[in-house]
Amino acid sequence: MNDQQQITELVALWADSTNREDSEAWAATLSDDCVYSMTGGPEQNGRDAIVEYSVEVLGSIEFVLQLVHNGIVEVDGDSATGRWYVSEHQGLSKDKGAFIIGVYQDSYVRTADGWKFAKRHLDVLYREKRRGDTFGTAFPLPAAKV
Repeated sequence: MNDQQQITELVALWADSTNREDSEAWAATLSDDCVYSMTGGPEQNGRDAIVEYSVEVLGSIEFVLQLVHNGIVEVDGDSATGRWYVSEHQGLSKDKGAFIIGVYQDSYVRTADGWKFAKRHLDVLYREKRRGDTFGTAFPLPAAKV
């Protein structure tokens, strides 16, 4: 698998572990000194702080489904940059939800354990808040069948 494919897999693992709220798998995508930020949110520095923040945020919502769309990766030796468009459906509570379209702007670093996020910033391009029972019914993710 080449570097671009490995980074694409890293991005997919981030989204999958977010959807499953699997903080251990999610932490495995981050370098020790990773920096994470998003539009309107505080910057988080270091793997432990990022994981703690994400667990808190994900614990405050009923469900999240992040979908990764198109992206590009540019590799330069043991570092790389990328840009990935995503959409995210959130069930904030029984009668509130949100739909977000955004773009992650990333920096990656090659480590002994493979490619990791060195920096990840989410620019929110569109946000739609929903009130009432207008976002449908969410069902839990099924257990892995592979």
